[in-house]
Amino acid sequence: MAQKEPTKATVEKREFPFFTLTRFPPGWLLHVGGVVTARSVKLLDRVYNPDEPETRDAWWEEIRQEIKSHAKALGCHTVVGYSESTSICEEVCILSAVGTAAILNPALMQEGGLDACGEDGSSRVDEQSCSSSSCVFCHVPYGELKTPFPARLAPCCSCGRHKVPDVLFTTVEVPAEAAVSGKGCLIQARLCRVRKKVQGEANATAVSNLLPFVEYELHSQLLKKLKLRAMNALFGLRVHVSLGVTVLVGLASATGVCLAALPSPGGMVILGKTPGDTAHKQHVPNTRRKMRNEELYEISTPYNQPLHPCHPVWLFWPE
Repeated sequence: MAQKEPTKATVEKREFPFFTLTRFPPGWLLHVGGVVTARSVKLLDRVYNPDEPETRDAWWEEIRQEIKSHAKALGCHTVVGYSESTSICEEVCILSAVGTAAILNPALMQEGGLDACGEDGSSRVDEQSCSSSSCVFCHVPYGELKTPFPARLAPCCSCGRHKVPDVLFTTVEVPAEAAVSGKGCLIQARLCRVRKKVQGEANATAVSNLLPFVEYELHSQLLKKLKLRAMNALFGLRVHVSLGVTVLVGLASATGVCLAALPSPGGMVILGKTPGDTAHKQHVPNTRRKMRNEELYEISTPYNQPLHPCHPVWLFWPE
């Protein structure tokens, strides 16, 4: 009697289908939706009995439920490359969870599924799932008309049959089957925000109000630095938010690469406060020559692949 293959619903029945794994054999990652993050600010003085874990467990369950809902909104049923962290300063605690929403191959998600991979790491799954293609994991798992956030999708530059995002952020390693153009490099974003020193619930509220701006600024820096290097994907993303008495520090690090399936970043637009100034006109060509990172990282763009017009980089030079 043939064994029944597990389905997507089988994984969804798990309370938290999270995996801390960041590296998978070829064919395991069918689709990658993107990075999902959840943060929460709590007051430790509200824990009346520190020896009892019920309150802390309830806090983490709330965070995990939010991560699960974010992954579902991206059309994914699992979260890979998942990690949790905390930052504590006086009575305030920041709980953070981050991972990558993904769809795993149901044919391999069963007991003894690793036996489906050969000794060299190659997948022995049939071609029906098309998991051996170098571009499948880049295809968005949600419909173009059902994007959970404002986004512009483009046809896949490898197969041309499915939609892919203009950039891809993940917390996992580069899949073995991915077609990468050129070499990768470190992409890092840093920021520090001063906050007022207050006590009690006002302190937690001040930190909670700062967190969305910290997330936005880190994401914006990563996106600009990625495009300045003519790349379109981040892998192994790690974000750390540290809380101090009067400051809130954010640090995000990842490896930037250029995936052949995703569209190439659009060209840079460099502006100054005085566009008519002679010094400005001379400075623009020199800056453009310095920023030809395609040659530095040996990135080659096919001639038939248009540049994606989304998110141009604007640099404002002082007078």
